[in-house]
Amino acid sequence: MLKPDNSKLPFKIIDIRGTVIMEHTFDWELPFYIDKQGNLYFNREKYDYPDYQKQEAFKTVVFKDSINKKYAALDAGLADSVKFKLIDDYEIKLLEAYGLKPCEYQTVNREKCDVFEVKNNVLLVRQDELYKNDFAKLPVAPETFDDKVLIRWQNGKLPSPVYLAYYQVTGHKFKCSDMTLPVVIRLKGQNYLFTYSFGLFLIK
Repeated sequence: MLKPDNSKLPFKIIDIRGTVIMEHTFDWELPFYIDKQGNLYFNREKYDYPDYQKQEAFKTVVFKDSINKKYAALDAGLADSVKFKLIDDYEIKLLEAYGLKPCEYQTVNREKCDVFEVKNNVLLVRQDELYKNDFAKLPVAPETFDDKVLIRWQNGKLPSPVYLAYYQVTGHKFKCSDMTLPVVIRLKGQNYLFTYSFGLFLIK
């Protein structure tokens, strides 16, 4: 999956052989979601895993956007206290339709307030970040089986050391410099070493 930094560039899904499975320009102001089954929701449409050829229009509700639009539509002559009461009542009814309640302590209990899920065939988004991937995992530092070895100094504003490290990932041992969080993943019956800096390597 290639997520571009520039919104005018296409989003791509590519298989391990380099074949482009899908390629679309995406409006990153809209929610982007990959669920645990691998289905993709973007541009207000759902693309079905695994080939993403089947697509259908999909309802999306971004609660913050709905509340902001409601607030903008209120009479400018109303007192702020009246506006806030009307918005609070609107939020209660809006969330109630999807079995949710306003979060009283959003700053303290943010994880309970954040919602990014498919419910009753609707994509519900109740957080500032409009991107979520259910496959994403917190980074875990790889195990090493020996001390790092200094192999050179890299020039810059300040010289920085470059080390050769000895890694061990699920039984596989290897040495490498500049390796960022290596993991072993299994694709179509074969093991691959994956790193964010170098990509995929087939383990033979």
